[in-house]
Amino acid sequence: MGLSLRLWYHATGAWGSGRNLLTTIHLLGTSSSACRMTRMKATSKSASTPKPGPLESAASGKKKPNKKSSSAKPTLPKSSVPSGKNSNEFDDVHQEIIKILQGRRHQLKAKIKFLREQDALLQKTRPRGRSPASSGPPHMDRRLDVLAAHHVKENAPLDQDHLKNISDFRIQSEDTLRRSQKTPPTAPTPAKRRKEEIDRVEKCRLDATQRELTLMDLNSSLKSYIIACTQTDMIGPALSTTAFYREKFSQPSSDKKKILSVEVYNLIMNIFAKKGKICQVKEIFQLMMTENVKPDTRSFALALETVARVQPIDVKMAKSIAKQMQDRNIPLNDIFLQCSLTPDEKERILEAIHCFRPNFQPAIPYNEAAYLPPVMQSLNASNTCVLKETPYRGVISYDKLLAAFREQLQHEKKGVITIKSVEAVAATEAKVLLYRQKLEGMKKEWARCLRSAYDRNFELLKQQFRQQKGVSIYPYLCALNREECVEALMEEIIRLAQGSEGYSPTTLILYMQMGNKMMNRYLIKCKEKYQLIDKLEKTYTEYLKYFGDKQLVSKYNCRQYWQKIEHDMKFGVRTDLADHLWPRSVIVRVGKFLYDMIINEIKVDTTVLRPVSTKQFAPAVYKVYRHYGEKLKEEVKPHPVLAKLYRSSMQDTLTFEANMVPTVVPPHPWLSSKTGGYLVQNTVLYRVPETGSFGGDFVVDKVSSRQLYPVLDALNQLAASPWMVNQAMLDLIIEVFGNKGMADVDIPQPISQCPPLPKIRRDMTAEERSEAYRQRFLLKKKRNEMFSLWCDALYKLSIANHFRDRVFWLPQNIDFRGRVYPVPPHFQHLGGDMARSMLLLAKGMALGDKGLNWLKIHLINLTGLKKKQSLEERLQYANEMMKDILDSADNPLHGGQWWKKSDDPWQTLACCKEIAKASRHAAGAAAFVSHFPIHQDGSCNGLQHYAALGRDQKGAEAVNLYPFQTPQDVYSGVAALVEESRKTDADHKLEIAQVLDGFVSRKVVKQTVMTIVYGVTRYGAKAQIQGQLADLKDFPHNKTWPAAAYLAAKTFDSIGQMFTATRRIQDWFVDCARLISTVREKPVEWLTPLGLPVLQPYFKQSSTDQARSKMHLTLHPGKVNTMKQKNAFPPNFIHSLDSSHMMLTCLHCAREGISFAAVHDSYWTHPATVDIMNKHCRQQFVALHRLPILEDLSAYLTQRFAYDKSEYVPVSADDPRAELNRVLGNVPPKGTFDLESVLMSTFFFS
Repeated sequence: MGLSLRLWYHATGAWGSGRNLLTTIHLLGTSSSACRMTRMKATSKSASTPKPGPLESAASGKKKPNKKSSSAKPTLPKSSVPSGKNSNEFDDVHQEIIKILQGRRHQLKAKIKFLREQDALLQKTRPRGRSPASSGPPHMDRRLDVLAAHHVKENAPLDQDHLKNISDFRIQSEDTLRRSQKTPPTAPTPAKRRKEEIDRVEKCRLDATQRELTLMDLNSSLKSYIIACTQTDMIGPALSTTAFYREKFSQPSSDKKKILSVEVYNLIMNIFAKKGKICQVKEIFQLMMTENVKPDTRSFALALETVARVQPIDVKMAKSIAKQMQDRNIPLNDIFLQCSLTPDEKERILEAIHCFRPNFQPAIPYNEAAYLPPVMQSLNASNTCVLKETPYRGVISYDKLLAAFREQLQHEKKGVITIKSVEAVAATEAKVLLYRQKLEGMKKEWARCLRSAYDRNFELLKQQFRQQKGVSIYPYLCALNREECVEALMEEIIRLAQGSEGYSPTTLILYMQMGNKMMNRYLIKCKEKYQLIDKLEKTYTEYLKYFGDKQLVSKYNCRQYWQKIEHDMKFGVRTDLADHLWPRSVIVRVGKFLYDMIINEIKVDTTVLRPVSTKQFAPAVYKVYRHYGEKLKEEVKPHPVLAKLYRSSMQDTLTFEANMVPTVVPPHPWLSSKTGGYLVQNTVLYRVPETGSFGGDFVVDKVSSRQLYPVLDALNQLAASPWMVNQAMLDLIIEVFGNKGMADVDIPQPISQCPPLPKIRRDMTAEERSEAYRQRFLLKKKRNEMFSLWCDALYKLSIANHFRDRVFWLPQNIDFRGRVYPVPPHFQHLGGDMARSMLLLAKGMALGDKGLNWLKIHLINLTGLKKKQSLEERLQYANEMMKDILDSADNPLHGGQWWKKSDDPWQTLACCKEIAKASRHAAGAAAFVSHFPIHQDGSCNGLQHYAALGRDQKGAEAVNLYPFQTPQDVYSGVAALVEESRKTDADHKLEIAQVLDGFVSRKVVKQTVMTIVYGVTRYGAKAQIQGQLADLKDFPHNKTWPAAAYLAAKTFDSIGQMFTATRRIQDWFVDCARLISTVREKPVEWLTPLGLPVLQPYFKQSSTDQARSKMHLTLHPGKVNTMKQKNAFPPNFIHSLDSSHMMLTCLHCAREGISFAAVHDSYWTHPATVDIMNKHCRQQFVALHRLPILEDLSAYLTQRFAYDKSEYVPVSADDPRAELNRVLGNVPPKGTFDLESVLMSTFFFS
């Protein structure tokens, strides 16, 4: 009987409960013959429990070797010494080496040592006088070194090519080898031998690390697959697949890294627990003991559940389980504290416990609320007074919130939301109506083709599934239904038709997007099955009361109040479905399975736009291949006819994924790294590139949720702030957008405004033809850019128009550095000038005494006209310009249009309108209720953090950490230093310095100064400055590149003079990252001051990725990318600091009950609360940098990456290990700047 069939019989209970599960299926993969032999042995022993020995023998398919015989050291007789003509016995040794390398790698070192001893014996017994040419094969030592080094480096199985190469090498004589070397071989010195030994140990450690990652991937994939099979009642395939991987990754029992984790065993046990199969569950426990896998709390919970499902309950067995838990120091109460249980599971387990402890009731303590980081201890003290006001109260009533909750829940269950397009027109034109009719006819035909193709491909996949070993996508697709997949594919076709002709997404990105979309629908089905949505409705209904109660807001934050509700309702451990998430390989394969139907089945009539009788069909979507540097990428493009048909039909609706638009209720608060964001749509805490194989979620899962509380609470506070649309600005921008746009204020124009392409005539000369082709290329590029910008504006305006009369919220998440971003990508406050101008705070407040003044100062800040003046001078200038301000507000398109001169014209116009309404308010400006957000921006914030880290007095003054009456301009300061150096070079007759006379300005060096703190390279700086010089009309264009190279070098030198401590710290960061990524061959990691773990996800393509994808495993990265690791570490570390500063400010503003929003280093609040926000902004910056940040970083990196005395013996003075230890502990010295000065600096943030 086949293995899968036997597993199926046990899963369905076809064999009696007394049959031995362990010896019948072996769960984890053995050969069929070994299983049959073991089963025969088991039947001969009626009720005896199998011992671990036979299990291991059956699992490996071999008998155990005799210890006595294996311990005897074999010798090589003299008669076995081969001659030069016959080396068959050495071929056997060679094959033995190959076998070892392909099998148990941990034996490699010992076996090589033994074979080297044999080789030494051969050398001693070789007859004297034999010429090198007549000797046998070369030294075994060198053959083994080459073979082992190649195998360890590539970490790949030896194939025939490897064997051929080794054979070619083997037949060479020693004399040939010596001639091929540049220097004659010499005996290694003791130091060199020691260094080689250290290198071998390090390679073994790296190999073990790679194995550990592979096993993590294996267990993650298996957990998801077993769950998917369980969801679709495919118990047999779940068990047989587990058996396949157990055999695929088999290893000797001496290896402590077990193939299957306890979580996989628990999932298998859960299958039998639900059916009350006590015998099978008991034998799984025995198998875990045999494999040295310790049962956890979940294992014992499943055992108790199994006992309870068999009536009458076996009290003796239940007591035995409780006794085993007691022996392992696992209290019964931990089942309800650590295990995620469904209501039915909880009821069953309590029923089993009550058999021997009738009065037992689980005690679920309230979560500890205190923050762990030292910088946040002031927030641990409870707020004793009730807030006067909150950012939420009075914005929307509780009844309306309840109705909005039901609406939001329906949208997320459906997965998409359809909104009206601002481009929508009535289908009155005959041409538009005709195109819409043809498009609708095509959609019906496409849906029919997709249904037919899905049935056909699904049946083929089912046949392959019956024969396939390993993880298959068939169970995942079975959890969905055909209509859901067809609907998703139809939406994808329309999305492709909307795309730009110039940009084509790669197939991998499209597969990931489609796979993630289907995974979201799968997860929602799981939540419905587990009744998690019903639980959410109960909790959220109570949670909405928080937003209208000042006392609750004063006492709890969002997370704390949600946890209190769960505790009061005695829900127990939260179910986050983390194990249900699909592996990346499954996501890609599901996406490819569905996407292939679009590419292969969907056709478009290429004559649809022409009045012809015959039809010609072509693929509606096709693949193209484009070179990006040295890489060739596969991309997908819609047929031009399809794209033109869609644009010509002028569709009146747009469809978005539910997690791509704002919510109409407060988002679900983040409670852990897996729970938060949208209500039921899967939301990731860490945003990583879709093509990335590794991200921060790998390290964040290793820390407790409590360690993440500061970050999660900041995200919750930002997400809980309600927004509304500025309807006056929205209507005005829609009017401009509908009237062919306005290029001078960045409202994109439609492609109809692009000039026509020049025609190629036969009478053109070669030069004219070349110029015409060049113009055509540039115009096509411009048209593609115009269309992309136009579509972006269309999405933003349509979403804003959809929410024009509603309050909405923006769920938040972070990138791997901790920087915060709204999840909806289109309409949010991180957008450009146009999007920001349409956003208002939903909570309004009276301006009070200073509110109007802050509006005016903010207006002048937006214009950029008075950057070097004090706040008083800016306010005075605003008062002088009131006539132009009011004219802009009243006649924005037909008046003087003063607002267009601004750096941010649309935000300037919005502010003009707000000032006009406030100044004309009947009760006075102080009583005017404003919703307008005021921004306070950091002054070159990256350099501010560097100056504070190094206590750099000169640098602190340049970036306004030190108080001055007027703001200091670091860009002008650097430009002055560059100009001074240029004059000196010009006096010494340097030609390029003379050419640059009169062209060195603030604008030329600003971009380089701004980005140098974020790791811009010298080459990047050259390109930036060259772009600025190219925009200067009078500068000779043939000198732009040498001039840019000269100015880039001078700019770097000038910054080094102005920010000495900054350069030292930045160089230290680079050295640390370089050594960590080269010596340790690991990515750089650190902890932010708020406890967030950060890992830089920069890796090179692994050479074993393809082999792993064949085994259907999730891909882990290969070697680290040293260049990216060292270049990115300085900016990424500074970004993690600016995010920590923002989060601290956010949490303290929440404690004050004021509105707060942020765009990285730009903080927003109400005009009446700017002074309060400024106070906390400065206080938290000082509190942050009072911490020993660099010292803590050095200690963490040393503990994480340095070599300790037990594993490090210095070989030479320049040993890289010694350099690594020295650099990690060598913290740069600090200056004398007093951090307290920041508290008095007006222009620190302004």
